[in-house]
Amino acid sequence: MPITVFKPSIRRRDMDAVLSCLVSDQLGPGATLQSFVGDVAKYLGLSGGGAVREYRRAISIVLRALGVGHGARVAVSVLAPSVYRDALVAAECEVVLCDVERDIPVIDPARIEAATTGGIDALVVHTTLGFVPNLAAIAEMGIPFVEDVSHGLGSHTGEKLCGTHGSYTVVGCEPSDVITTGGGAVILGAGRKERATIRSVLDGYTEDVIMPDMNAALGVTQIKEIEKFIARRKEIAGVFSRAVMASRHRVPVQHGEAENVFYAFPVLVESAVPEAQLYARKKDVTTVPAFAGSIYARMLEDADAPSDAGLQTDGETAVVAAPLDPAAFPNARRFFMRCILFPLYPSLGRNDVETIQRVLGTLP
Repeated sequence: MPITVFKPSIRRRDMDAVLSCLVSDQLGPGATLQSFVGDVAKYLGLSGGGAVREYRRAISIVLRALGVGHGARVAVSVLAPSVYRDALVAAECEVVLCDVERDIPVIDPARIEAATTGGIDALVVHTTLGFVPNLAAIAEMGIPFVEDVSHGLGSHTGEKLCGTHGSYTVVGCEPSDVITTGGGAVILGAGRKERATIRSVLDGYTEDVIMPDMNAALGVTQIKEIEKFIARRKEIAGVFSRAVMASRHRVPVQHGEAENVFYAFPVLVESAVPEAQLYARKKDVTTVPAFAGSIYARMLEDADAPSDAGLQTDGETAVVAAPLDPAAFPNARRFFMRCILFPLYPSLGRNDVETIQRVLGTLP
C-alpha cells in the first residue's frame, strides 16, 4: 500500500476520549470544547478564544476580530493558502501579495516594507510548511497582524513560540495539521481585549458553526502530546535530511536560532519534478506539490482571465486588482515549481521511514 503524504496521528487514547464523549450524550459545544481551547491557549501562553468547525470560517472570524473590512489593505504571502485571498476579497479588503524569502517559503519582511509606502492596515503571517518567519522584524513594524500556526504549531524563534507575537492566532486542526480534531480551527487572542473580541464575534453565530465537544475531545488528547509529536517529526526529518544530502537535491533550511516544525518533508528538486514524483510513486511513496493550494497557484489559474481593473505593482509586492503575473514573485515561483512534499508524521513506522529514506537518497 502506498505511503500517504499526510496521516493524522490517532492513538488508542484519542479514540477512547472520543468514545467517552459519545457515550456522555454531550456532543455539541460544551465543557470539553472549553477545555481544549484553554489547553491550546495555555500551551501558547495566550489569553483564550474559541474554536469553529471550519478552517475557512476561522479565517473570516479572525479578520472580523482584527477589524479589517472594506478598503483595508492587508498583506499576505503569495504562498499562503488561497483561502486567505478568498476571505480577504469577501471582506472587501485590498489584498497586498508579498513574495517569500529566498531560502524558506514564508513572507519576506523586506517585501512588507516595500508595500508600506501605500499604507498597510494589517498583516497575515503564515508559518508555511512549519517554517518560522522573521517575527521580530515584522513585530517592529507596528502593524496589527494575525499569526497562523496551523503548519507550525510548536515552532519558535529561539526565544518565543510562533503564535505569540501577533494580536490573534489561528491554529488549524485539519487532518494534515500538526494536531487534529478531524477538522476546524482554534482562534486565540493575545490578551483579554482580543479574547473578548473573539467571543463577541462568535456570539453572533449559531451553534452549528462552533466546534462540537466530540471533535474537541480528540483535540484535548492531541495537544497533550504536542511535544512528543514535534520530537518525533524532528527525529524522522533528521533521517530524511541525511538521505537527501547524498543526492543532488536539497531541503529548505531554517535561519538562525529559530526552529521549524516539519509539517511534511519538503524537497527542492533539481531535476524534472514529474520524473522525481514518478520514481517515488513506483516505490510506493506518495508525494504532492508543496503549494498546489496556495494563492500563487490560484494566480496561475487566473492569469488568463479577462479584466479591465488596474494593477499596482512594486517589485515583489502587488495589490490584487487584476490577474497578476506570477513571474513578479521570483522566490515564490521557484518554490512553486520545484518543491514537493514527502510523507512525514509521527505515526510513520520504521519500515516506512526506511523506504522513504531509500527513495530520497536515490531520487533522480
